[in-house]
Amino acid sequence: MITGINIAETKDYISKYDPDKEKATIWKIGILDSILKSKIQNVVTTYEADPSNPRNVKAKATINVKEQALEIVRFGLKGFENFIHPQTKEPIKFDTISISRFGKNYNVVSDRILEIIPSEVLGELAEEIGKESGLTEEETKN
Repeated sequence: MITGINIAETKDYISKYDPDKEKATIWKIGILDSILKSKIQNVVTTYEADPSNPRNVKAKATINVKEQALEIVRFGLKGFENFIHPQTKEPIKFDTISISRFGKNYNVVSDRILEIIPSEVLGELAEEIGKESGLTEEETKN
């Protein structure tokens, strides 16, 4: 039996890169709906084929992995606890902005927050958000 994804659900996640396991940063990661995930993948993927020979099987697809990770976190990060500002050393307040993308309006994490998430952590968060948006291990077995 397959259960639909609950796009309102969030999961707490602690990065493997977090040096402070006692007072770790807790990332609140959400789930991307199937349409949004597909649209993000389409935006970051380019295809190249020889227009003079369209049946040529040597077409090339390129995925901008860094941009994909950024977009997944932009839409999938729903909050955090204990994320410290690098200059003030104070906890950062999570905030969102409203954007129009893919013909819809979304509330997403602000750029001021995205720009200070270390790139390794951003990639890790994107991977975890992507995992949450798919079938569970149990559903895959069935």
